[in-house]
Amino acid sequence: MDRRKKLTLWTTALSLGGALLVLLLVPNLDPWTRIAIAFGFMIGGQCLRYWLNERYVRKKYGKRLTRKEMEKEVNEYFQAHVDIAARFVRMDELRRKGNYHDAIGIANALRKEELSPIVHQYLEYKLAQFKKMEKHGL
Repeated sequence: MDRRKKLTLWTTALSLGGALLVLLLVPNLDPWTRIAIAFGFMIGGQCLRYWLNERYVRKKYGKRLTRKEMEKEVNEYFQAHVDIAARFVRMDELRRKGNYHDAIGIANALRKEELSPIVHQYLEYKLAQFKKMEKHGL
């Protein structure tokens, strides 16, 4: 179980546990007051989860790019390096024809070249996609 799931599980359990304790252990309050306090515990637990997630978990994963940002950076790189862009186009052509083995071969050859980190990440994404398609015979 990764950190995010553990964090969500424990903070939810903490907030629901606090809410149930208020409902069970404070019987002499007005029912609506008890419900309001229980909701306060649940909302507080989710705020705690959000704060802990921002403080500790985000540092591990760093800044993530959206798909559009990644495509923009990759396209800029391809405009500067046309030969590598041609190899990516060839990989896509082979994939469309169903020749995943050769597409994976080109991707593995590109892995050994000096690429920018974003293009390397894009290449790994494409390679995983090709291997999955080859495995399922799509």
